[in-house]
Amino acid sequence: MSNRGVLAGAMVAVLLCAVAASAQEVRQFSPASVLVMPFDATANKASFQIVSRIGPSVSAAAIQTHWIFYAADCRHLVNVTVWLTENDTIVMDPRAVQGQNQALNPPENNAVGSVTDLSGERGVVTVTAQVPDGGSSLQLIGGWNIADTTTNAAFGADAIGLVDERVLPDPGLLDGGLFLPSFDPSVLGDSQVIAIGLEAEGDGIVPIPRPSDELDGAHVCCDVGFVDNLEAGFSLPTFCFECVGFATMAGVIEPGEVPLIPPSSAVTSPGFIQLRNCRSGNFDGSADVIGQGDFQHFIFAFHGQAIGPFGAAMSGTYTRMSMNQ
Repeated sequence: MSNRGVLAGAMVAVLLCAVAASAQEVRQFSPASVLVMPFDATANKASFQIVSRIGPSVSAAAIQTHWIFYAADCRHLVNVTVWLTENDTIVMDPRAVQGQNQALNPPENNAVGSVTDLSGERGVVTVTAQVPDGGSSLQLIGGWNIADTTTNAAFGADAIGLVDERVLPDPGLLDGGLFLPSFDPSVLGDSQVIAIGLEAEGDGIVPIPRPSDELDGAHVCCDVGFVDNLEAGFSLPTFCFECVGFATMAGVIEPGEVPLIPPSSAVTSPGFIQLRNCRSGNFDGSADVIGQGDFQHFIFAFHGQAIGPFGAAMSGTYTRMSMNQ
């Protein structure tokens, strides 16, 4: 399926409360320093990431962007450097990951280094702007899409945008859970819940890298619920994953995925998924609710879903308020 044939509906997350001064904001309506996006290059999937530079001018004609691809199970796959001039744009295909620079006279994009084919892999990519001292790192906007080449359906959304490569948002945003709207799961042809656990580590944002004995070897576990259009709530099995979790709401269950809604569950209406009480590991193998442990962690999520060929990706929305308050 051609890139032009991919239909990518996008619904971006909004924060429902102010972010604490000690933590950074999530930027999806203005340039960011770090972009975070899922990718899926497994069988019958096509995936692309697009990044543009629209931020303020810096002293150099071009800036470096550092791309790092991680597998869902936390393996480091590849990293490349892409130079972006002012108002420049690049589209990256995980099946042909390669660095790039740009000649100015005549203007020309030049591939740099070897090509890495990530076919069979899925996970997360981080893109970080690296600018000269004194220049603003708030340079990047971007987005992603994932298409199913057997159904010709696709979904996509804006990238997660972060202001600082050393700081994550206030974990208090997760107190009330993370909410993902869903169409009626029984009519979905494609459905994929993608959860990404991130850690601020030194001078970079990375996927949460360590397993927890208390979580039976998982890196993150979240309780899951579904609330239907009659306000009835259903408890669902716990969702546990390593660096990136891929789970199916409905349709074909791919190898390595888990169904969020068991086949025996009678969920047949639109509603929303709630991920709550998300826990991650500590130094000693124990686990705590995110924000209470040894590390600076945060969770982002998307729900990609399609009815026939028409798809949309709903971004996780946060609120400090408990559903029981």
